[in-house]
Amino acid sequence: MTFLSLSNDKISLVPLDETFATEIFNSNGGNVKQYFAKFNNIKDAQNWIKSSLLLINYGVKIETVILSHTKEFVGMIALDGLDNDIADLRLWISEEFQNRGMATLASYLMIDYFNQQFPDKQLKYEAASENVASNALAKKLNFHLARSYREENKKLNVYVLKQTLT
Repeated sequence: MTFLSLSNDKISLVPLDETFATEIFNSNGGNVKQYFAKFNNIKDAQNWIKSSLLLINYGVKIETVILSHTKEFVGMIALDGLDNDIADLRLWISEEFQNRGMATLASYLMIDYFNQQFPDKQLKYEAASENVASNALAKKLNFHLARSYREENKKLNVYVLKQTLT
């Protein structure tokens, strides 16, 4: 399945490609680095993109870049685990665009796409319990808390969109 792009009047979701390596690396700091892949240098970001592109080609994930209406790099949103019955919604917003509703807008676009393309799959979203914004986003998007668990000294909340995980 080829993902082209999605947009509204404020943002666009465009397919990940290697031209975004610098923006991804430069935005990978502060609280973003805490929840996303950790890159020590631009080469790490380029290698992560190459690995992601392989998984995209295998149909396992859809990885997109979020751009503002002025084409500024905002962050990323993805669907992972598309080879499973339950897929994961993942996203991060660069610090300069946080608290502006960009995560909500991008999520609505991606969830609509997911529901159209994968009507028989469930969608889940995980958020660290201390990440207030991510937990609030889950509720705003009509996800429901299914369970919580601990991983590496971090408590994670698992939210589902369609029905409760078993």
